[in-house]
Amino acid sequence: MRTGLLALCGLLGACGAPTHTSGSYSFEGSLQGWNAGAADVTVAGMPLDWSVAATNERSFDGRWSARIFVDNRSDAAKVWLSRTYKLLPSRSYDVHVEFVLGSADTGPVGAFRILAGAEPSIPANGDDAISLARDDTANGGAEGVAWVAKSYDSIATTGATGDLTALVGIGGTFDVARTYYLDSLAIQFTERH
Repeated sequence: MRTGLLALCGLLGACGAPTHTSGSYSFEGSLQGWNAGAADVTVAGMPLDWSVAATNERSFDGRWSARIFVDNRSDAAKVWLSRTYKLLPSRSYDVHVEFVLGSADTGPVGAFRILAGAEPSIPANGDDAISLARDDTANGGAEGVAWVAKSYDSIATTGATGDLTALVGIGGTFDVARTYYLDSLAIQFTERH
């Protein structure tokens, strides 16, 4: 019995500690390595107006944030920031994403959806992006833009390359133009054993 226990301990020790990768971003002066992307941003073949950019218009912490704008005439536009991380291939990770959202949506009626999480690659289309939909963009009834802390946990599995792409953004729910702000974004990947 003791030999079996020692063998198990040796085996577990050989596996090593779980890998852990994290980053935090305040968008001071730039998108800090994050890339803008979008899906479902055309109507009758015509592109909709959308953008993701660092801005000093308003911020939660520091002087800058990331501004997401979308003219959602498609009723289904999805606009996001994404960043790819190199992790270990063919492994599962706990993914933790947190940030502060600046939103003028006072309540859940008419609010857009938050997209947050990680996938092996950037969504190829709007249907793929829907798998990252979380709660709404409501700010709790505040007048004007108010900052709301958001935090999400999920599980993602890498493929043969070991890549996981983190994505944070907004999914439109009806025909209106909206602007949101992201600040104090943090992401953490912890290998599951």
